[in-house]
Amino acid sequence: MTLSVRLYSKSSIDFDLTSATAESELIIDLDKLARQCGPHELAGWAKRHNLDVFYVDNCWVRVPVSRSNLAKFADEILEKSDLFEAIGTAPNDSGCYVISSEEF
Repeated sequence: MTLSVRLYSKSSIDFDLTSATAESELIIDLDKLARQCGPHELAGWAKRHNLDVFYVDNCWVRVPVSRSNLAKFADEILEKSDLFEAIGTAPNDSGCYVISSEEF
């Protein structure tokens, strides 16, 4: 299983959230916490927060989030409320992210 957070820009034509080959800058690799949040859990959390869910396939989900939603995710799903405190300080950080969870 994999779990990660990447930078995301809705205006980027190179980052189709349903494409397996789409890549953007990795913010944090959360693979050590992947068992806490698989694709099904991520999709359920996103739906409860009225967020869009994009399926790469039936075992791979991506959810675009704001910084505040990222903090909610850390608190509610990962139970690590301070996990993303340092995120958002880089000059190229747009404040938009995508959480990706894949089960293989």
